[in-house]
Amino acid sequence: MDREQQNDRSNGPVFIAVVPQSPKATQNTIGSKIYQDPSFMYARLLREILVSMDTSNGDIRHELIIECCKRYANDSLELAYVDELDVEYTAARAIWWYTRPTFMYRMLNQALLTQDIDILYKMRFFIKDLHEQLEVLHSNYIKTLSSKFINVYRGVSLPNDTFEQIQQNIGGFISFNTFLSTSTERRVALAFASQKLKQPDIQSVLFNMTIDIKECRSPFADIQQLSEVNCEKEILFSMGTMFRIDNIEKLPNGIWEVKLVLNTTDDIQLHQLTEHMRAELQGPHSLFTLGRLMRTLGQYEKAKYFYQILMKEVMSNPTDIAHLYSDLGIISMDERLYSEALKYFEKSMMGHPDTAQCYSNLGLAYGELGQYEKALEHLHHALELDRDTNVSLQHRATRCNNLGTVYYKQKHFDRAKQNYEQALKLRMECLPATHDHIAQSYSNIGAVLYAKGDYAGAFSSFIKAFEIKSASLPSQHPSMAITINNIARTLVGQELYDKAIPYATQAVDISRKVLTDNHPQTQEFIRSLQSIRRKLALLEHK
Repeated sequence: MDREQQNDRSNGPVFIAVVPQSPKATQNTIGSKIYQDPSFMYARLLREILVSMDTSNGDIRHELIIECCKRYANDSLELAYVDELDVEYTAARAIWWYTRPTFMYRMLNQALLTQDIDILYKMRFFIKDLHEQLEVLHSNYIKTLSSKFINVYRGVSLPNDTFEQIQQNIGGFISFNTFLSTSTERRVALAFASQKLKQPDIQSVLFNMTIDIKECRSPFADIQQLSEVNCEKEILFSMGTMFRIDNIEKLPNGIWEVKLVLNTTDDIQLHQLTEHMRAELQGPHSLFTLGRLMRTLGQYEKAKYFYQILMKEVMSNPTDIAHLYSDLGIISMDERLYSEALKYFEKSMMGHPDTAQCYSNLGLAYGELGQYEKALEHLHHALELDRDTNVSLQHRATRCNNLGTVYYKQKHFDRAKQNYEQALKLRMECLPATHDHIAQSYSNIGAVLYAKGDYAGAFSSFIKAFEIKSASLPSQHPSMAITINNIARTLVGQELYDKAIPYATQAVDISRKVLTDNHPQTQEFIRSLQSIRRKLALLEHK
């Protein structure tokens, strides 16, 4: 094995995300606030779920083996590694496999970079084994260190635009979303950094990282004794290590030295939201939690995929199955498949511990189907059941919200607004300020104001909804598209067609990306955009 192969981990592309300085991040073109990207929260939650999964099943590698056989069908060398993985892999050799010049290292870090949940799920046994082996090594490694701090280095070549992001965000943060290979030898990292020196579209960078060993929440260790390549002084960090950008200076040889300090604190609002989401997603099985995370991210097909695995292979407890049907019903509601949602909610009645929630869900589904009397009957029954129990503020808010939706459908706008405002009040009392349910309340109030012809008031509500969603949901989410399209509609109501078009276009783009061209939501947004363009053309020809 040649030297280039040996150092593939230390010399390969580094996968980073730059987070501007707390409390908020880059300004979005919509609204006036600045937001911290919530994708780091979801990446963290995903990592936590993956390393908590039960991987003791003897066939746990089967799906990955099949995937690799397809992917490397024409590569005899990689296929030989696949066969070896199938026959000889053990958890005790996870680091050894990671440090080998095989598909495992590349596939894992690429999947972590892109949050490719399909591949990450198939590699869950390897992720867990690698992380846990690092945890064991970490506890032993830090005992050998005589200083409270250590410095490690990574030499990389970064595209100009990525490096400019770092330059513009001194005091901000860098998150390494993958497992991170570093060296205790500065000269080794400098050698790697200099390999593409003086290329016009590339900046050569030396990351100089200072680690407070007692404060690091991501395990790291010297892996020399377990590495397939034992000639490197390599320190390997687990996924998601975050550093603060302390300083940047250009060295005499033209290499940029970026000094990073391990980050030990979270943004307060993001921390509160993360803690709440962690509790909210928790299910009776880690696969249930993963499905809920996919649902929250708007990745409905993936959520259903994991729920179906649970249904077929894992779950037998009637209460757990009832929760599963309830979640499937919520997904169907989000997909506008209201008849399907109703069937799931009816199935959830058997064994569900929260009867009031079941009635509330059924009421919302009946309302979307236009069966308003049944909807109100079920929702009021849910409220009656609530009176006999110590129901949470969050559940009370949901009942108010669902009642508001039925009244809205009936065009009883004052009643709808009253219930939506009560839901907002309750949610602000019990949820983090950036929770997307608060955004939902602002959106619903905006819809009522729009229906009453108060376009300026509706615009203000939709902007508030967008600002909160920007802090709690991925930018590419079906719900984001809905809010942006609503902003466009309020501008149309004010005959500001030229200002509406960029928003309507953005809504279509997001919906096409996360749903499909043929999805009802996408088609609705396309028709809306076409209508705005026609109105603008007529106005310009007057």
